[in-house]
Amino acid sequence: MLFRSTRTGCEKGRLVQNQLPDPMVRLGAYSGSWSFAGVNGPSLNGMAPSPALSGGTHNNGAYGYLALPTGEQGRVWLNGSVGFDPAVNPFPGFLAGGLVQQGLIPSRPEDLLVLGIANAWASPAFNPAQSNQGLLELSYQLQLSRRLTLQPFSQLLLNRGGSAAAGVLTLGIQFDWSL
Repeated sequence: MLFRSTRTGCEKGRLVQNQLPDPMVRLGAYSGSWSFAGVNGPSLNGMAPSPALSGGTHNNGAYGYLALPTGEQGRVWLNGSVGFDPAVNPFPGFLAGGLVQQGLIPSRPEDLLVLGIANAWASPAFNPAQSNQGLLELSYQLQLSRRLTLQPFSQLLLNRGGSAAAGVLTLGIQFDWSL
């Protein structure tokens, strides 16, 4: 999809490639089961395996995704999932949302600003002392050429692992090159 970039003065508008996710609604479900023989020894991390996992079990859940336009150059999105058996999933609930905005800087119409927030709820079956884990993200994707992007980002992880641990700030940069 293309949109027209307009400018003031004597310059003509030009067509700019839309870098935004398509508006959509997606809903789904999953179902699985397994059986392990001889899982009574210690796990790789030194902790005993969960009793619910020692013989086998099921893991079922549902998920959804929604992306809506916020004008010609933006999208708001929301996605989440829920596992129906918290005894098998350490974080059975997940909800995330955010905003993607293209062309905030008129001279860089293909760049993207991304703001996101996410939260995962810990299962009381694994560790009753755990709670939720949150994440805040801010990034800006620079479209350097048709095939190359550079994306500096920052992420703030809150309650990592569902514990009361101090937040962790991560700064990074991502390069994408498509053939």
